[in-house]
Amino acid sequence: MKKYILTLLLLALTMPLYASEAKHAIRSSNKNMSNRSMVQHQVVVKKLTAALALPDITQSEKAEVLHRIQLHNDIIAKIKAETKPKVASNQTAGTKTDRPRVTQKEEEVVVLTPQPAQEPKKRNAVLKIKDIEFTNEFRGDIISEAPFYASDMRYLYAQIYYDGPSDEVEKRVYVKLYDPNGNLKRFNDLEDYTFTQRVTFYPYDEMDSYLAGTGNSQKSIFLPGTYRYEVWIDGECALKKNVEISMRPGEASMGAASIKSITANPKNYSVGFDVTISAENMPDKQLITRISFKETATGKPVGMTTGGDVMVERAEQILYDEAVLSFSMNMPYSKFNLPKGWSGSITYTGEIIDPEGKVIATSQPGTFTFTQN
Repeated sequence: MKKYILTLLLLALTMPLYASEAKHAIRSSNKNMSNRSMVQHQVVVKKLTAALALPDITQSEKAEVLHRIQLHNDIIAKIKAETKPKVASNQTAGTKTDRPRVTQKEEEVVVLTPQPAQEPKKRNAVLKIKDIEFTNEFRGDIISEAPFYASDMRYLYAQIYYDGPSDEVEKRVYVKLYDPNGNLKRFNDLEDYTFTQRVTFYPYDEMDSYLAGTGNSQKSIFLPGTYRYEVWIDGECALKKNVEISMRPGEASMGAASIKSITANPKNYSVGFDVTISAENMPDKQLITRISFKETATGKPVGMTTGGDVMVERAEQILYDEAVLSFSMNMPYSKFNLPKGWSGSITYTGEIIDPEGKVIATSQPGTFTFTQN
């Protein structure tokens, strides 16, 4: 039950983070503030206006959204004014004094016949994802330029750029993120994608949209290396792009392991141990859990009947970026090189050994008592 609750907790921490649509709209506004395309500003105003109706929008976000709507409307008005036809420099707006003189016949000639309204040309285009830009949200900051350092990573966000379809449409987008070992990061073993979300695509070119962030709010779950990010729409891979996550200079390793608990269960002929360990960012590595023993009274290591110090080991292959393993270990008293009839307390300590033989985690000491038969 404890393992089940811990697994649920880890899963909750590492679920994709969906930033609010209000934040997405504000980011899009910021990105397009210097854009000279009136259509782009109109689309941003549409996104901002839709954000005002969101139930989770905060008061500060609402104030910022209203402010930005006004800014974009001002830009739209300015662009419209700049694109109005101008009167040639050798003409004036037309007054009684400067109006060209025309005869009655000429006036009759310039009368125009009303023309039927022209239907706007139908846009004939298909949705095309053109590029992906990555950002890392770390302590509220957006880091959008390389290098991305593994120890700094919290949530890997993506902003997609696209040319829109012929009509506005909402589609379900599936994201697949593969780690440097080629393993698909997933939050449910039954799913063949990292996360999915619905995105509205607008019928214009050079558009952008933000996708959810993948990661953990408390610590980095990203190993250094090259990740492959794929965007899937309508059952096809619309675009894939690599993102490099580096080791910060001076860092020795991103991996970490710890002993969550060791509990001794003395029996008639042996002592059993219930052990729980955790490993982060150490996939495909074999870790050894070792328990060693000392006489509590003297602090001397307990020897084995066959020579050397008493210890019991268990090797475990780590399969996931964040792994929590629980298992049992057993040590027969017959292996203790103690005199017959010895009775007293034994201190035990657990260690985790990495593939290079280095001790990377140590438990708090514990004790148990027994009598050597």
